[in-house]
Amino acid sequence: MNDFSAERILWINDKTVGGGAGKLYRTAVAVLGSRGAVVAPFFGLSLPGEVPEEFVDLQPARLSDGDYAGFLRRSLGDAKLIAQLRRMRAHFSPTVVVVQNCHKYIGPDVIIEVQSWGIPVVLLVNDYGIYCANCYGWRAGAICHACIDHRFVRAVWKGCALRPGFVSKAMSATRTLSLALAWRKDAYFKAHAVLTAGAIFRERLVAAGFAAERVHAGIFPLVVTGRPVEWSPPAADGVPRFVYYGSDLLVKGQGLLLESIRHIRQRCRVELYVLKPSPELRAMVTLAAGANPAVELLLDAESKWESGVREAVLASRAVLVPSVWESPHELVVYESMALGRPVITTSCSSNSELIQDGVDGYVVSAADPAELAARIDVLAQDHAGASEMGRRAALRYEEHMRPERWAEDFWAVMGIARKHSGL
Repeated sequence: MNDFSAERILWINDKTVGGGAGKLYRTAVAVLGSRGAVVAPFFGLSLPGEVPEEFVDLQPARLSDGDYAGFLRRSLGDAKLIAQLRRMRAHFSPTVVVVQNCHKYIGPDVIIEVQSWGIPVVLLVNDYGIYCANCYGWRAGAICHACIDHRFVRAVWKGCALRPGFVSKAMSATRTLSLALAWRKDAYFKAHAVLTAGAIFRERLVAAGFAAERVHAGIFPLVVTGRPVEWSPPAADGVPRFVYYGSDLLVKGQGLLLESIRHIRQRCRVELYVLKPSPELRAMVTLAAGANPAVELLLDAESKWESGVREAVLASRAVLVPSVWESPHELVVYESMALGRPVITTSCSSNSELIQDGVDGYVVSAADPAELAARIDVLAQDHAGASEMGRRAALRYEEHMRPERWAEDFWAVMGIARKHSGL
């Protein structure tokens, strides 16, 4: 067992301890803490009660991303934020810094700062927002495919591929500012080490500019329930239920899922749990709902994991994760398998690496909605088969994806960080 008793880990994130980023943070506290490490948060959107009292006064001021001045401040450096970060350093004396997905509320100046401290810096990447310099600090769904396709600085000039003609205020200001933002964005590529989830996504990071020898592809399991993995079969009576839950982002594959509705032949209920769905997504759901009388389609914009979604997953035959890009492992896959529900995902994403196709879930083409519908049909008409597949999913999680394995990945990436930091 790896010994972390000498480690004091400063965990930096631009979001909230209560969101998906917080789930990984809490896993680190539980898993690394059980091996002797002390983990402290520095979260841009920390909420009351989410941060240990010792560190409450050391958190950054609550940040927002809706104003032009705030965009420039985060992009070109925030002196107050850095001063607060230095206070945290003086109080906590970290031996390792983890910077997780800081691309929206806290800018790249954070990495520039912490790499000057003379300790290993690990960039933990389970999101995509580090790519697009043009969309940096703007709506998360506007991921720039020109940027994903390895044209990092060029994306500054061309704008966002998903919003033709869109050029942010900051980008339209001056050429000098554009290049300055691109340079600061490049700070991400200079992290001592990168921990991500999935070989497919690792290759995408390397293609985007990260040094291959610095990127470790592990897993991102979660302390899902705080209890051992629990499994029970879904109810055999009633209409078979299938669940999607996640963000309102094009790359998450809601379009693929909704296109598959018209191909489904078995009577079933498909439930989408999406916080803050856009008017466009609502319109797409309404249109799909009228395309197939055999399918009852629900869009729930209120329920969260702790208040409704977990129960919906337990009542379902399977969870749908139809990602349409080379995503890292999505946390929903771990959560679903830990609760004994098979996942139907796509071959283009790293999620496919977690699934044994036809054994504990299904892997389908991201370009074929009919194939997705066919897998839904199979599980809708075969309760026993869906139950057995879910049982195998729970066993696979128990044997290969428990949070304790994450300590091995973190130990490995700390070694990479020490090597490339010269320590």
